Amino acid sequence: MSSRLGLWRVLVPVVIGLCVVVWLFYREFDPEVWHTVHFTNRVIWGIALAWVFMLGRDFGYSWRFRVLTDKELRWGPAVRVCMMCEFTSAITPSTVGGSSLGMIFLHREGVNLGRATTLTMTTLFLDELFFVLSCPLIVAFVPSKELFGFGHSQFEIGIRWVFWCVYALILLWTVVLFVGIIVKPHAIRRALVWLFGFRLLRRWQPTV
Repeated sequence: MSSRLGLWRVLVPVVIGLCVVVWLFYREFDPEVWHTVHFTNRVIWGIALAWVFMLGRDFGYSWRFRVLTDKELRWGPAVRVCMMCEFTSAITPSTVGGSSLGMIFLHREGVNLGRATTLTMTTLFLDELFFVLSCPLIVAFVPSKELFGFGHSQFEIGIRWVFWCVYALILLWTVVLFVGIIVKPHAIRRALVWLFGFRLLRRWQPTV
């Protein structure tokens, strides 16, 4: 009975999501635009390459979970955690994302909740660190006009300001994660104990 309820909990949001996608596609579909797409060899190779990169990314995410858990997670559970994180990233706002729920998915696969929380924060730190390090390199090697336009209009200037403001916030968040995970982990511990002190989360406080 419980397995049926668990299956329904998965199927219901999937069906709702598919129905929404079909409705949006039907509303926005324009046959004239479709006729302008020509499936040449270059287009087919581009689509195939996109699939290769997508599968490579998911393989890398799954591999990362295995490495961070010292191979405690087998490939099956690691891929399952990766897919669940991708799913929650797709259905939740970007400020929430799949990483914030990764601790729950890891815990469901048998990883201690406290360790799962640490691993989730570590993966989040690695993601942010990659962006913080790679972004200046891209800006340095790609001409500014190709990234932001020529910068003469107010809109393009605003885009540039918003981009660097967001980068500054992500840089600050990365520094906070670095300090909390590596320099002063006890501060993160106190924050987690305080967070899980609320009534709805109190039963998990000793484990965290």
